[in-house]
Amino acid sequence: MQKSLKVLIKPLVENSADYPNHAITGINCDSRRVKRGNIFVAIKGQKKDGHNFIDQAVKRGAVAIIAQKNVKIDSDTIFIKVKDTKKALGQLAEIWFDKVNRRLKVIGVTGTDGKTTTSHIVHHILEKKFKNVGLISTLGAKIGKRTIDTGLHVTSPDLLVLYSIYQKMEKAGCEYVVLEVTSHGIDQERIWGVNFLFGVLTNITPEHLDYHKTFINYRYTKASFLAKCPKVIINKDDKSYHYLKTYLSGKVRLFDYSVNTKADVFATDIRQNQNGFSFWVNFDNTRYKIKSKLLGEYNVSNLLAAILLAQKLRVKRSEIVDAVSSFSSPTGRMQKITNRLGINIYIDFAHTPNALANTLGFLKRRSAKKLICIVGSAGERDRKKRNEMGYISADLADLSVFTAEDPRSENVFDILTVMEKGAKNSGATEITDNYQEGSKKHFYTLVPQRGEAIACAINKYASKGDTVVICGKGHEKSMAYGNVEHPWSDEKAVEDIIHSNKDIAAVILAAGKGTRMKSDKPKVLHKIAGKPMIAYSLQNFREA
Repeated sequence: MQKSLKVLIKPLVENSADYPNHAITGINCDSRRVKRGNIFVAIKGQKKDGHNFIDQAVKRGAVAIIAQKNVKIDSDTIFIKVKDTKKALGQLAEIWFDKVNRRLKVIGVTGTDGKTTTSHIVHHILEKKFKNVGLISTLGAKIGKRTIDTGLHVTSPDLLVLYSIYQKMEKAGCEYVVLEVTSHGIDQERIWGVNFLFGVLTNITPEHLDYHKTFINYRYTKASFLAKCPKVIINKDDKSYHYLKTYLSGKVRLFDYSVNTKADVFATDIRQNQNGFSFWVNFDNTRYKIKSKLLGEYNVSNLLAAILLAQKLRVKRSEIVDAVSSFSSPTGRMQKITNRLGINIYIDFAHTPNALANTLGFLKRRSAKKLICIVGSAGERDRKKRNEMGYISADLADLSVFTAEDPRSENVFDILTVMEKGAKNSGATEITDNYQEGSKKHFYTLVPQRGEAIACAINKYASKGDTVVICGKGHEKSMAYGNVEHPWSDEKAVEDIIHSNKDIAAVILAAGKGTRMKSDKPKVLHKIAGKPMIAYSLQNFREA
């Protein structure tokens, strides 16, 4: 596919006719992906500035550079300066992809917790009426039965990827698309130009404060997205409700849902059982019963958001009931792992204080015996929540095993030490070898290697009838050490452990200091690609 440079840059410059009529072969904002004939858009990110890689883009064959700084280019490459390159990228993408963003009807789902589950519920219900509906979420993009990987640790993909997915969806016959929207995606203009039909909010609790700096900024970012949607659905039970109602009043058509009080849609007579729950949906002075296989009462709220949206899109009541009853939780969301050990093992994405409290609160109420939680806190992310995560886990779980969760460039021991302080503040005690079953005390332990933490919880501390929940990673398929994404799956780690032979033991000879490395640190703690050497041995032994 090619397009004329003059056509592409028309929204960016006043005199586009004066520019050469080059045939453009593509648009890129990553210099490593630039090909001959591309336009390179230099975007300043949180860590790296695309302006520093303009020379690299030119060497790779870029014929035009879009930047918001004055940069010298020693070549015939065309240079265009704009005020905002993020907006410019959106304008270029819109023309390149023939304004596909204007034709699709997009439902944007945002919030701190529950975005992925709610997005998938909405998608599942809408498929009952509209058949072919697109979905872009943390788990990837879905077009019919086809799933597209959108990258590691990514919810809202970059704008060019998003538009290319939209194009595939339109070709597949999609009219509606459900898009999970993050605060980063909003702030970084990764949803520029999208034709949102509805905005849906699950909740707003403190998160990503490493990026947004304050909760006020974070909340405003969410609100600014909703203000761009003509119709908005918000959670009447959330603490942000009155702020949003005031901010959005007069700007959008506002609808609300609630578990606790009357709203446009609200739930009554919620009844839980071992296989899910049921409740009555109250809408427009009528009511009907819903049955769901989802676990956790907090999912009633997620279901209500999706049901209210479906009602507004005139999905039949019978279609809503059928869709909800057949919906299963997405991968990594309260995902139960079947095993022969008699232990209730769950994997859950809970990585915020609110989500962790909800997950552990639910499991504690239905656990007859011990509740064991394996949890960490991500490096280079909101440091303030680490103490809180440690406190919540130790307060609700009988035993907390604190471990790695994407340490990135940080020392995992530093992260776990902060979580340990939170655990101690809750009154929990560090576990010892003479730990007694049936103790009423709450305990914690630090096991920095995640695979070993899972093995320790299941093989050493859990007994038949106990519940073990592994939080924080959920569906993710990698673990970030340094700048490297290492293959990782909580589900695979659990499968390796529950199918292993406990009678087989291995001894790893790992003594000695790194004298030849000119270091006093034990050599097994030195890192390869950001990950301690010993971690590779431990993981390989588990897999073997």
